[in-house]
Amino acid sequence: MWKPALLSTLPHPQTFLATVSEPRAGAGGLAAARSSSTHFPEGLLVNGDLHSEEDVVIDGIVTGTIDMPANALTIGPKAQVDARVFARDITVHGVVSGKVTATEIVDIRDSARVSGELAAPSVKLAEGARVNARVETKRVDAAVHVARYRMARNAR
Repeated sequence: MWKPALLSTLPHPQTFLATVSEPRAGAGGLAAARSSSTHFPEGLLVNGDLHSEEDVVIDGIVTGTIDMPANALTIGPKAQVDARVFARDITVHGVVSGKVTATEIVDIRDSARVSGELAAPSVKLAEGARVNARVETKRVDAAVHVARYRMARNAR
């Protein structure tokens, strides 16, 4: 079952249709994430603030902020994200730069390139991934509070 979601890009609003479908039995990994989440396809450019109350898979280019503290974010192998990111768990296959905060885990896969700052109670780093970032795993509660405050301030 799928549900349409209307999303817009900034600074020139355009509406497009994103599909959300139920998870398929037996599916795993990136394919499962794409089948059960909102998917930003390759070639899509989002410049601005992204707020989501469901899991998201990004294969396009996103700059700005991503705020989804109760959900999972998957950054696909061809994605480029330059943003302040706040999510429950974050899986990186592509390129990410900026302040990345997860309340549970940041999973950096072998094809990933990460730069900036990472804050999460758990960070998983695959062999072959390239990381040039400050990593904080101890004071994550403070980072989460700061991220929530900044997202709330930006929403006003």
